[in-house]
Order: sequence, then C-alpha cells, then structure tokens
Amino acid sequence: MITAEILKIRTTSAGKILAVVALATMTFTLLVGLLAPTLLPVLAGTDSKGIGYQVDTGDQDQMLSELMSAADPSSADYQRGMLDVLGNGSLGSGGGASVIVICAVLLGVFAATSEFRFGGIVPTALVVPNRSRMLLGKAAAVAAVSAVGGVVLALLTGAALLVGVGPAADGGILVAPTEMATIWLRGIVLLVLYALVGLGLGTLIRSQVAALVLVFCAVLVEAVIPSLFQLITGSIPLLVALLPFGLGPVASTGTVPPGVALLGGTQVLGPAVATGALVLWSLLALGAGLLSLHRRDLV
Repeated sequence: MITAEILKIRTTSAGKILAVVALATMTFTLLVGLLAPTLLPVLAGTDSKGIGYQVDTGDQDQMLSELMSAADPSSADYQRGMLDVLGNGSLGSGGGASVIVICAVLLGVFAATSEFRFGGIVPTALVVPNRSRMLLGKAAAVAAVSAVGGVVLALLTGAALLVGVGPAADGGILVAPTEMATIWLRGIVLLVLYALVGLGLGTLIRSQVAALVLVFCAVLVEAVIPSLFQLITGSIPLLVALLPFGLGPVASTGTVPPGVALLGGTQVLGPAVATGALVLWSLLALGAGLLSLHRRDLV
C-alpha cells in the first residue's frame, strides 16, 4: 500500500509543482546567502534617500553592521544557516513559516484531499478496508516522500557550503561533519512533521480549497501574532510561542523572528522543546483526521 501511495504522490502534478517550488526557493535562498557578503558592503555606501525612505544614519550603520556580521562566511553561525533544510537561510528567517515548510504542509494536504476530490478514496478503501491502516499507509508514504525531498535539499545546501562558502571563508568550513549531519537530520525530521500536519488537516477538512485557504490564512496570521504580543505586552506568551508554523525556525536554527528581535524580544522555546511541540501538533492533526475518517462516510 505504501508503494501505491508514493506512486500517487509522484504522478500528480501538484507533487511535481511543489518539488520544483521547493528546489527553486532553496536555490534562491542559497544564492542570496552567497551574494550577501558582496552586496552588503555596496549597500553600506548607499544613501538611504536614494531607496525611497529616510533612515537615521546611526540606525542605518548599526543595521548594516549587524547584517554584514551575519553574512560573514568565516562565521560558524553563517555556515550553519546555509545548511538549514527549511530554507531560512544564513541571514535568518523572515518570521513564521518558510516557503519550503509551506510546500511540505501542502504535500500532505494534497495527498489527502486529492483522494476525496477525485474519488480515489473509494478504491483505496476497498483494497484497505481498515481506515486506521489506510491513514497509516498514507502517513508513511508522505513521510517517505518528504524525507527524500529533505535529503535532496540537504545535499543542495552542502554543495553551496563547500563550493561557495568554503573558498571565501578565512578559516575554511568551521562546521564539523557530525554537526552538519545533525542539522540536516533535524531539518528533514521537521519537514516530515510538517507534511504529516498537512495530511491530518487534509483528511479532517477533505475539501482541497478549504484546506488551502486554512493553511495560507494560518501562515499569514501566525507570522504577525508574536510581534503584536511583543509590541503590546513586551513578551510572547507560551501559547503563542507554541503555534505550529512559528516552531520551524526555532526548532531548526533556534532563531528569533526578526519582527520580535527588533522589538527587543527573546526566544521563549529551545530547539528541542519546539521540535517536541511540533511532534504533538502532527499527532493532534493526524488524530483529528483519523477520528473524522472513522466517523464520516467516505463520499
């Protein structure tokens, strides 16, 4: 059954499009990271009046100084950022879910909702009458496909680090091979968890359009909520920090969203806790989907 489910994902246009988007996004992110050490010194000499808005000279110098420090190829943090499988990049995440995380969630959503949209759930149920086993097979297939995608992305980041960063760094590559493997493994696991969240949501909602709207609304709203709480209350409540799409950058790189950092906020969770919370979210989504699968008719 798992092989058949993998074949369904491989042969659908949605799966191919998501793969292309993920690869293109990672390539663009890596190029930005590789070009940042060259471009930022040029920007440092640019007058803020020429880019459409006024920036205090002191603030501008401090901002550019921090960016140039973050884009130093000789920095271990920069090199670790280049290895991030979630595509947050060496300069850090913009806050919330990256495009690659969204692709992982949509992979799970499409794997579930396509069955209901095109009627494939009926022959699947005839072959595998046990609905728990049916969902388990789909989860295994989605996990396998997202893990393979994560391996490809990891190899791409490794190539960028070796070819682009290694020669430019004064001390060479500072990240040990064991640490590289840990960063990659952590990113692959996170992609699998996000794909399982999407599978659970798709099984629960069933409507492809409704599931897509829910995912994109959740991503957009959740990207703003931490900064709003930081601005209004001066801190981020634990429940806000535990929202699913904000857990990715924390679990992968331990970084604070820029909007929160600008307002003086600090990270509430550690990478291990964020990963554990994401495991719970994936189990919750799959559990809700399984309950819906048992209680509702297939068509």
